[in-house]
Parts: sequence; C-alpha cells; structure tokens
Amino acid sequence: GCTVREVAVRGNRIDVAIRSDLAGSRRLRVTFGGMAGGAYDVTINGSAFGRLTAGELERGCEITL
Repeated sequence: GCTVREVAVRGNRIDVAIRSDLAGSRRLRVTFGGMAGGAYDVTINGSAFGRLTAGELERGCEITL
C-alpha cells in the first residue's frame, strides 16, 4: 500500500509526501476535499506536480510513485 506522510496547505500551495510500501512504480488517485475556490500549486514528494483548480483537486489527480 501507500502512506500519506504529510499534507501541508499554505495559501495557494499544497505539499504532499506519500510513501509507497510496494516494489516498483504505482499509479494512484489523490483527492482533496473542502478546498476553497481558486487554483493551487501542488508539489508531491518534493517535485512540482502542477497548478490545479479546487474542482480538479476535488475530482482527484493521478500520480505515479
């Protein structure tokens, strides 16, 4: 499985740290709830993921670990 180690929301920036406990790469969908309107710069495990709207974040974004 995977473990979400940290989620930090600061203004319009979201930093997420996720650890995979499985060998090899995995695709997963990350969703966010209760987001205020606007767009957010998302970083996952220290790498820029992109700028996503609140609606996109609530629908979920696919990442590869």
